[in-house]
Amino acid sequence: EVALDLERVRLAQRRHIVERVHARIHCEFAAVPLLYSRLADFDAHRLSEQASAEGMSLEIEVPGERIEALTEFVRNLTRGRGSVECAA
Repeated sequence: EVALDLERVRLAQRRHIVERVHARIHCEFAAVPLLYSRLADFDAHRLSEQASAEGMSLEIEVPGERIEALTEFVRNLTRGRGSVECAA
């Protein structure tokens, strides 16, 4: 029976575990449509959003390995006025 269990484990599909991090993106309203359209490119998922007089704040979840690329994209999209902050 133990040998059977070991064989099942050996034959089971391997799953790639991806560390996901929570982050908050702050940007002006003008950048929001393009930002929304590109989130999937970073495998990012919107969790919540909040509008203020200064613009939009989005809470997202993104693979840890993609956070630097997303941060650079937001910086370029907003010409340095937007930001990405990783949640603690």
